[in-house]
Amino acid sequence: MAGVRGFMFSSVVEVFSEQTVGILFLPCGITPAFLFFISVLLSICSLLCDPNPDDPLVPDIARIYKTDKPKYNKLAKEWTLKYAQV
Repeated sequence: MAGVRGFMFSSVVEVFSEQTVGILFLPCGITPAFLFFISVLLSICSLLCDPNPDDPLVPDIARIYKTDKPKYNKLAKEWTLKYAQV
């Protein structure tokens, strides 16, 4: 967290209807709601680091992940370059 002009900023995660995740920065102090959002953000980070292909959002991607890891890594890299670069 970084303090800016006396305000504390925290990351808040929004899940949009297109199945994307966005990060918003909102001023807030340390409250139970803030701690809840931190736990949600940590859960998302955990899923990104250690995906669970047995409970997938997109079954086709999970199948590739389980059966052809090099192809999965190649597709993930391509999609990251195409959709996640600034």
